[in-house]
Amino acid sequence: MEKLVDVGSERAVLAGIFTYGSRAYVEVDELCHPHTFTVDSNQIIYKCFQYFFMEAKEGDRPDIASIYAASKVIGHEGFFDNADEKKYLRSLVNFPVNAESIRKLAGRLRKLEFARELYNEAILVQQDVGNITGDESIGKILSLAEDRFTGFADRMGVTGD
Repeated sequence: MEKLVDVGSERAVLAGIFTYGSRAYVEVDELCHPHTFTVDSNQIIYKCFQYFFMEAKEGDRPDIASIYAASKVIGHEGFFDNADEKKYLRSLVNFPVNAESIRKLAGRLRKLEFARELYNEAILVQQDVGNITGDESIGKILSLAEDRFTGFADRMGVTGD
C-alpha cells in the first residue's frame, strides 16, 4: 500500500507546526491525529505536539527541548536518544515550508488515511464474500459490501460531499 502514503507531506506538516506554532497546529489538528501519519517517528512527534499545545499559551512555538520534554511525559522517554531520531527532529526545525500550504498538505494526509482505512474495509468485504456458501440470496451477498461500507461511512462521518 505504498501508494497511500506521502512521507514528504507528513514531514512538511510537522515542519510547519515547528515553524508557525499554534497557528499551524490549529489548522492541522482539525484534520489530523497521530494515526494520520504513517511513519512511527512522525506519529510520536505529532503526539508531542498535541501535548505541547495542550499546555501552551496562544502564540507559543515548540522547539526541540519542548518535544523532548513532551516525549517523556507521554511515555516515549528515550525515543529521541537515538542519533537518527535527533537528526530527523532537527531537520524538521530547519525544513522550509510555506504557511499557506500546511492545511492543504494536512488535508492530503487525511484523505490518504481515509483511503487506507477504506482499503482495509475492502479486505474485510473480501473475507466476508469468501465465506459465501451459495445458499445466500443475491441481495444478501450485495448487503455484505453495502453494510460494511455504510458502516464505514458512518464511522468516518461521511455525508456524501
